Formats: sequence, C-alpha cells, structure tokens
Amino acid sequence: MPENRGPVLFASDFHLSGKDPSRSETFCAFIDGEVRGASAFFVLGDLFDLWVGSSQLRDPGLAPAFDVLRSLASGSTRVVILHGNRDFLLGSAEARALGVEIPGESLRTAIG
Repeated sequence: MPENRGPVLFASDFHLSGKDPSRSETFCAFIDGEVRGASAFFVLGDLFDLWVGSSQLRDPGLAPAFDVLRSLASGSTRVVILHGNRDFLLGSAEARALGVEIPGESLRTAIG
C-alpha cells in the first residue's frame, strides 16, 4: 500500500451512544466527509458517551459508527483512539474488532 500523505486530524468528545442514533449519523458523515483520505485520525478521548465493555460492540445503535471506523482503518488511514474519562475501558478486544489502535491514555508517536 502506498504511503498516505493526507492530513493528520485530531478530534474528541463525540460521545456516541446507541440510544442517540443522530450522533452516530453525524459522526459517520464527519468521517466520510472530512476524515476519509487523511493519513491519520486521532480521537483524543470520549468517542463514546459511556463504554462499559466489549458487549457494546453488539449494540445496533452503534453499528454504523463501528462500520465507518472499520472502513476507515482498513484503508490507508491510521485510526488511533485514546481513552477519555467516559470510555477508559476500551481495550484490545475493541481494537481488534474495529481494526484501530487503542494505546490507552497516552501515546508517543512521530507525525509528519
């Protein structure tokens, strides 16, 4: 795969919830409209309004957001999700299921 030279984007506080599908719709539109084609996308915490465990990966209200994240990460965009105070239980099961990196609360990386 050729190296992606698109922008590096940072965002936070999406607060996605299966109980509020409009947030997932807005998130998906943002990913498809602004993030697609980026070389990297870093979520700086609180992607979810509340994350209690990997069972939420089966939440149908969050399925569109999961699908768009998988699609983005399977392309040439590096997707990194850092913990926030509402989703600090995100872990390796979610990283594998979504195809993203979840390093925890901090990350040291070179950009550029």
